[in-house]
Amino acid sequence: GYAETCKSGSGGGSAETADESQYGAAVPTSHKLPSDIVPISIALKPPSWYKGLEYKKLAPSFDILKRWKQSHNTAEYIRWFERRVLANLDAGQVFQELSSMAKDKEVVLICYERVDDFCHRHLVADWFRNNGYACKEIIL
Repeated sequence: GYAETCKSGSGGGSAETADESQYGAAVPTSHKLPSDIVPISIALKPPSWYKGLEYKKLAPSFDILKRWKQSHNTAEYIRWFERRVLANLDAGQVFQELSSMAKDKEVVLICYERVDDFCHRHLVADWFRNNGYACKEIIL
């Protein structure tokens, strides 16, 4: 699978030091992840087989998912997700909570969509980038 790895700088600034904690946004994969990577679901409802960690603060609501599935209006979905979810969160606090959940190991956020498909996971990665976290795509 593919992932976006993000690093934090001190206080949320630039992240050029290699010893910082990492955050990742990833597509689900059937491959076993390395032991130093912790998957955390940001799906509204993860698949029944998934028994791992979940972080619901970054999940879309049922209402917006239902509207998007009916209309496939991506611009509307982005506006809603940014206004109703991301605008109410602090990137530094979210990063710290995810790092704490993963016991400071690398975090890979997972959801349903493939890397090339539209998904709120990409909006989350962009949000982290816009708040001082350097993100890059990796292959798992």
